[in-house]
Amino acid sequence: MVAACSRRAGRRAAGGSPSSRRLRDQLRSTMSASRSRRITPGDTRDAFCLPASVKRPRQAADKGEASVEQQHDPTRIPVRARWRRTSRLRASADFQRARRRGRTVQGQWLTVTYARAEAVAEGDEPPARIGFSVSRRVGGAVVRNRVKRRLREIMRKRLSHVAPGWDIVITARASAAEAEYPALEEDVRELFSRARLWRTEERGTA
Repeated sequence: MVAACSRRAGRRAAGGSPSSRRLRDQLRSTMSASRSRRITPGDTRDAFCLPASVKRPRQAADKGEASVEQQHDPTRIPVRARWRRTSRLRASADFQRARRRGRTVQGQWLTVTYARAEAVAEGDEPPARIGFSVSRRVGGAVVRNRVKRRLREIMRKRLSHVAPGWDIVITARASAAEAEYPALEEDVRELFSRARLWRTEERGTA
């Protein structure tokens, strides 16, 4: 054991084992070569360039072609079917006026209250305004939001079929929490037909 310790001590004094000395010499030569070589701007540019075999993504410079693709995108909502501010019943006073002066039809899941808009009396016929009322009787916040989202989507697809000049309030009954989307859709279609709120030429297709 004394002899082995003396051999290790001798190697440390001589600079380590032959393999470690060779590795150290290689590192020193590599570092000296890199210090002596100057780095040019072209080196840094080439370091970040993609190889020619890699396809670069198309730039958005061709705006004309991009706009055409957006127009034919089937996932985009047509302008005619979007909710506009003029199609929304938002103010609390408008809700109260429709309920106070309007008529009501009741279905299994929903209640529809409708009244002629104020502008109709002045000779103008504005687009129909639709509001939704989902109270706490329907359920918690999650349930109420789900019911309201379904009703909005049902009416969004049928905005062009609703007769103009009406203020309409769609109220969800407590049982609406258990209704699926097709059931709510059928209830809306039936109630609007009973109230004659569809356009005359589109009552059969709404």
